[in-house]
Amino acid sequence: MPAQPRSGDDPDPVRAGADVAAVKARLRVGARVRRAAIAPADRRRAGVGIRATVAELIGGLSGVGSVGLYAALPAEVDLDPLVAPLRAGGVVVAYPRVTGDRAMAFHAVDAPPAAPGPWGVREPAAGARTVERLDLVVVPGLAYDRDGGRLGHGAGFYDRWLAEHRPLAVGVCPEALLVDAVPVEAHDVRVDAVVTEHAVYPGADMPTYEYECLTNGHRFEVKQSFSDDPLQTCEVCGEPVRKVFSAAGIVFKGSGYYVTDTRKKPASSSKNGGGSETGGSKEKAAETTSSSTKSSTSDSSSGSSSSSTAD
Repeated sequence: MPAQPRSGDDPDPVRAGADVAAVKARLRVGARVRRAAIAPADRRRAGVGIRATVAELIGGLSGVGSVGLYAALPAEVDLDPLVAPLRAGGVVVAYPRVTGDRAMAFHAVDAPPAAPGPWGVREPAAGARTVERLDLVVVPGLAYDRDGGRLGHGAGFYDRWLAEHRPLAVGVCPEALLVDAVPVEAHDVRVDAVVTEHAVYPGADMPTYEYECLTNGHRFEVKQSFSDDPLQTCEVCGEPVRKVFSAAGIVFKGSGYYVTDTRKKPASSSKNGGGSETGGSKEKAAETTSSSTKSSTSDSSSGSSSSSTAD
């Protein structure tokens, strides 16, 4: 079940009058200490559970044709085992590459990147194709709260990129690194859901999906669980509809729900068009992706306290 609040965490440090920068600095110190204290075996188990849940979420969301992952440092949740099953399901996979001062871009990969970039984080090759639009991005963080508040390392790479591109953003961290509240400033971007090895925290409520009628263009919104099948017919005329997959098309609200609330369901797969890669709407074989990922038990995390310089 979801972890209980930690007695040492201020439930609302901003309302309590604390300086935001000082609160973030304190939370970063505490998160690094707790992260270093996680035993390697527990870190590996957490990674396996988080990867399996992320795969189920991706497989259960119709229209996800492109996914951004990150190259984990030793103390972070390793997402590399997701690349092969996602690509086998027809999903474009991209990793970030630093492109300038506090700026990054996502580039398509066939396999996890191996060469480190200027900040010591593995990056795609310089000639890899840029993916201009990603449907979903998995975001690293030192710590998260249950409402999507994210504590990065302070460089601001992800906040800037997320604010500009507005994909569906999913944060990942072990349950041990959840805090009661991360103070959010004007430049901070909350993620839409937080995945731990025990639960998924989508924010204030379950997601609201937007649909569009293929016949008359009528758009309407419906609240649905991740495990619900997509609607097939228009509420007005009964003709086929499509799910509108965009930042405006999915709105997360609500407290958390258990990992067991997700379920695998098969979906048809379609091919990407040619030219530059911009993601696109497509269904995936959720069962294939989830089961393949669940079979991956390796996690490169080793308990190091290294910090990600890509925020």
